[in-house]
Amino acid sequence: MKTRIDDEDDDDSSLPPLEDKTAALPSHSKRASRLAKRATRLRHAHHPATTEPPTLLSLPTELLCQILSYLRPSTLLDVSSTCHHLHAVVSSNLEPIAREILRNRYPILSRCLPLPTLLSTHPPTTQSALRMPRRHIAHPTVTGRTTSYMNVQYNHIAKLDPHLLCSCLTCVHSWNNLAVALDFAHFASDLDNGRPLPVGPRHLMPASILDLEAKFAALITSALHSPFRYASILERHLESCVRAIRRHEKNAGNRRERYSVSQEEEDSGTDEWLEKQGPPSLEFPYNRDEYYLLEAYVPCRWWRKEKGWIYYAEGGCERDTKMVLEWFRRVKEEEEEMEEERRRTARPG
Repeated sequence: MKTRIDDEDDDDSSLPPLEDKTAALPSHSKRASRLAKRATRLRHAHHPATTEPPTLLSLPTELLCQILSYLRPSTLLDVSSTCHHLHAVVSSNLEPIAREILRNRYPILSRCLPLPTLLSTHPPTTQSALRMPRRHIAHPTVTGRTTSYMNVQYNHIAKLDPHLLCSCLTCVHSWNNLAVALDFAHFASDLDNGRPLPVGPRHLMPASILDLEAKFAALITSALHSPFRYASILERHLESCVRAIRRHEKNAGNRRERYSVSQEEEDSGTDEWLEKQGPPSLEFPYNRDEYYLLEAYVPCRWWRKEKGWIYYAEGGCERDTKMVLEWFRRVKEEEEEMEEERRRTARPG
């Protein structure tokens, strides 16, 4: 006969559920440690966002290039020197980034200071017309000046090479304006501190000044193939224009019209403030003496009250080369007529 205690032992329904507290024994073997590290690396490789916060270097290249396109050209160089990854991104995408920098930061200066055109981009007939020696011969006038704009040699800038670049009137002016922009930016510190500038005949200039002009000429030539070099030239010119405006603002006796540039506009590093109404740059600074009163040199445009700024350098090379071709055709016809007249007079009887 079962006792009361036996009845209670056989009744399992009143007991609480069992809880398995068995734990795996820790393994201290080298093989298990290697497998655990490998599993961790694989897990991080497949799910990087869950393990590390996103950084600038983890962004896609397209998004990173878009961010870099809002920097100044000088800042872009500094960024490319920070690490190998950014250097590789900037080096492989420098041209599209520089084009976006020109579009974002210098839309006005790029229209006022356009690049000249390479001679090789023109058709062969146009190249022959532009290289015609008759175009580059100086014809003295009563005043002693020459009628050929190609033979004008300024004392402070180098001449355009007609065998490399287009020698139409627009391209010659574009070359001269860019050379003046670089020369004006180079002597900005001398102008700020009141130091005299090197002025005088070209054959009396020291060799260092002539080397400087050759350096600027090489920089403009390289800008024809590198949008980044072109953006760097515009950055230097914009800074020199702002410095000149600040310098003349301190002169209480100078009440000439000038551009108004706020501190916020200056810090932005863009040329948006040049869209305001201001004094037009109609006169070319033909020597360094003109730098003392020069402020914002923004050529190739004039102001109209109804329309604002009118940029006349756009399409100028095409118009000028058409005129050169028409002149070339007339010269060839004159030469043929003269040759025919010579043969006619040389015939016997």
